[in-house]
Amino acid sequence: MYQLSKKKNKITSEINEKRLQTEYKTGILRCKKILDNWNPDAMDNFETYHKLYKTLTEYDKHFAFCYDYMSGSKYLNVIALQLADKVGLKGFYR
Repeated sequence: MYQLSKKKNKITSEINEKRLQTEYKTGILRCKKILDNWNPDAMDNFETYHKLYKTLTEYDKHFAFCYDYMSGSKYLNVIALQLADKVGLKGFYR
């Protein structure tokens, strides 16, 4: 298993937090897109509710797949993939 110094552990935590914030934003924006098309005066709100629910649960599967295995020996591999992806990490690289 990899051992990280406190400084490197802090850096990996910062990378992970930036990525998590990006993931949250992506999920929220997907829901916002649905709500922007929603007509609150419509008689049947079930369809919009169902779209929101489906969007969140499907995105949650993606989210879980990316982060569930982020422990032990796989931790640095996940961080490396996040760095390689560079999604949401603008401004992190100096």
